[in-house]
Amino acid sequence: MKKLFIFLISIFTTLSCSNDIDKEITTDLQVEANEIFEISLAIEESLRFALYSFEDYKTSGTTAIMGCPLIEWSDDDMSVKLTFVDIETGNCPTKKISRMGTIKLSFEGKSSDSELVTIEYDNYKVRKKTLEGKRTFYESSGIGSTRRVNESFEDLLIIDEDLNSSKISGNYQYQIQYLNDSISNINSNGILTGRNKTGRAIKMQQTAPRVYRKECLNEGLVIASSGIETWEMSRSTTHSVTHTLTFTQLENCESRASIRLNDGRVLNFTP
Repeated sequence: MKKLFIFLISIFTTLSCSNDIDKEITTDLQVEANEIFEISLAIEESLRFALYSFEDYKTSGTTAIMGCPLIEWSDDDMSVKLTFVDIETGNCPTKKISRMGTIKLSFEGKSSDSELVTIEYDNYKVRKKTLEGKRTFYESSGIGSTRRVNESFEDLLIIDEDLNSSKISGNYQYQIQYLNDSISNINSNGILTGRNKTGRAIKMQQTAPRVYRKECLNEGLVIASSGIETWEMSRSTTHSVTHTLTFTQLENCESRASIRLNDGRVLNFTP
């Protein structure tokens, strides 16, 4: 009878531990998915600012620029400063996500003739995530109504409210199609490497290009209407898991980011 009692206690303890482990794994994967979405959003939400020209900023009113920032510019050094304030207003139809802080754009001081613009974040926050670092965009060869732009950055930080950070470096290629001298859509391909908040190595490879449509960008919506990315997250020096991020367009310009975890579950995100 005593042996049976010990045996039952052992089974109960094993099951309890198993449940605890399962909960821990589930939580980790969900947190990992959230981080993937936040990194992805950080990369794409300010892309449009790099594609306005210096003249666009000089001649446009604040409501003509996505998110309606305060615009300051200087002819002396061809620089632009965009200041965002997170205040609800009915006068800004393109204010679809929360932004605070400053983005600085430099159109001068280029290291090569092909360099187009650099973006630098200054206490800049998107959905309460702070971005730190610099991104550089280069003009590439274009054909007809298609313009090509390349981007590179190193050690870009995305910092959450608890001061945990993801650090990423990346290279992207953009194909920008024009119709009547205005952007009609943008296709992007790229790769990312870095580490997540827990210090684990991460890699991202786009397997189908992100596509951004003119009418959706003009409404201030920054989630791609289509595209597929694979995200590899290390578990040890010899083992990693892969999650898949897919962008789909819903009604009108609303898009959804869906992450299929390596265990088969799907989580959906909207900005």
